[in-house]
Amino acid sequence: MNPFDSYLKKIIANIDVSEEEKHELYTEFLDHLTQLKAEYIAKGFSESESIQMAINAFGDTGKVGKSLEKAIFPYKQWINGCAWIGLLIYIAVVLQLLFFDKFRLISREHVSTPTLF
Repeated sequence: MNPFDSYLKKIIANIDVSEEEKHELYTEFLDHLTQLKAEYIAKGFSESESIQMAINAFGDTGKVGKSLEKAIFPYKQWINGCAWIGLLIYIAVVLQLLFFDKFRLISREHVSTPTLF
């Protein structure tokens, strides 16, 4: 089993891309981590120390994942904000038309209620 497997899976798990793209990211990150490990081994560190140092140099899984998400989808937050604003405007217009439209208020006044007597 690859020593970087669980670390990379944590990074890639929350990224909203296709499985093929996740696999490409995994292999690219694995290459980088393997190169870092080889550099640390060349400097005289043991394999287990080199693995841990490569992971530490790469960064925290949460921060790396968020940075990657922002790099892939730079306008995602802006688009979500616009969608929420659009939804709120739509709800306001529907409520306006249903409850506060002048024509509806006038027509309600002219409707007579049936008498029981």
